[in-house]
Amino acid sequence: MRVNLVLTSICILLFASNCKKNQSLTEKPTEQTVLIDQAHAFFSAATNHLGPVAGANPRITTPKTVNWEKAKVVELSRGKAVLAPIKYEKDLFIRTTQGGQNNFHLSNLTWLLVYQVNGGYHAEMVTALPDTNYLRHPQGPFSGFVYVEDWAGNTLAKYLYDGKNILKYSSTPPSSVRSLDVAPLEVCYQLTGYNYSLAMPDGGYAWAEAPVCMPSMVPLEDPEEYSGGVDYGSVAGGGGGGGSASSSVNDFIIYPGRNIIGNIRDYLKCFTFNMESDHTYTVTVCVDQPSPETRQPWTFSGSGLTGSSSIGSNPVDVGHTFLIFKEVYGTTTIVRNVGFYPASSVMPTEGNTSSQAQLADDEDHPYNIAGTFTVNSDQFQNILGYVQLGNNKGFAYDLNSNNCTTFAINAMSMGNIYLPSTIGNWPNGQGDNPGDLGEDFRANNIPGMILSTSIVAHPNTGTCD
Repeated sequence: MRVNLVLTSICILLFASNCKKNQSLTEKPTEQTVLIDQAHAFFSAATNHLGPVAGANPRITTPKTVNWEKAKVVELSRGKAVLAPIKYEKDLFIRTTQGGQNNFHLSNLTWLLVYQVNGGYHAEMVTALPDTNYLRHPQGPFSGFVYVEDWAGNTLAKYLYDGKNILKYSSTPPSSVRSLDVAPLEVCYQLTGYNYSLAMPDGGYAWAEAPVCMPSMVPLEDPEEYSGGVDYGSVAGGGGGGGSASSSVNDFIIYPGRNIIGNIRDYLKCFTFNMESDHTYTVTVCVDQPSPETRQPWTFSGSGLTGSSSIGSNPVDVGHTFLIFKEVYGTTTIVRNVGFYPASSVMPTEGNTSSQAQLADDEDHPYNIAGTFTVNSDQFQNILGYVQLGNNKGFAYDLNSNNCTTFAINAMSMGNIYLPSTIGNWPNGQGDNPGDLGEDFRANNIPGMILSTSIVAHPNTGTCD
């Protein structure tokens, strides 16, 4: 049943009166505060009688809340409106045909929009699903799909933006299309989703929604043809001072490293591998755990660490493991940092876990726990010999069987240093991971290891001809 979210003028006056009672006697509320309070009161009264939503679509049935603390007032073509982010209780990932290989966290795409129409208030959910063009040019006009629904998930409208034109979904194709002797080519846009929980790594499930197909998209020429006359493109793209409903970018992607080492032999050439006693060698295994002091193989993070999977605004952090090599003799110190990465992004939720490998300079990468081993020249050379394989053509990075942590474990074994290998789980896979390795360091007395939980700078040091 469609939820009608329109209040009478009497109710609006009551809500406004209640809002004023909550204001401090010494504070004069701003226009923005008043508008948000009125929208909040209206929405609470209109939905307080609603129970759980029935259905098979997790995007609709999953419990959700409105984050009024982050609500803001936006200027739309029809006037001021209130826009507030919606938070889903489950971690739902969304992928669309237009979004390419990108996954999105649904809570970063969906907003509640409250505005006045015909003297009363109206509320609706706006879900913006950007396409690859908008992801490449997020400062430009929004392009992609916009779903407009009521709080119960009933569809109010669906719009397709290409950056210039707007198409509106119609369940009945226009007469101009129905009259054609030859059926037009049908192009469909699919939305698929995946639910994953850290607490139940094997309990995830996938779903797909009914596709939106051409030619059921009707050109929209008059802005007043919008539901309520609202320009949803400005809402989705953050226009008019609003927050962008699609500002969140790729979710659950393991990215390539930043400072790629093009020639690993040249990068390591300053090491002497001298067997004399005045030359000392150490190898440090640095671990950046996704959630420090826990075994979680991945977690959500508000801001990412450069070089990890949480690059930019990606909220998923899988952490990272890398190696620091150090040689000291006389007054000379040589230090080099090496990390193992995929050469192209991998996406476990889509079964894409493998890529050509590449090595990167991780001297700027943070960590929260590390183990240092003193080795002889032969051990040092053997470990570095394995590390150099990471740039070889055909040598693969595989999230499940040869990721950054596996690579460090295997490299150290070439120097007869055997690190624990504890397997963690993630969507569509399992394997070594920084969360478990860090806790293995903390819990085990690994022979010859000096444990450190103090974060110190580790820049590359030393040059040679």
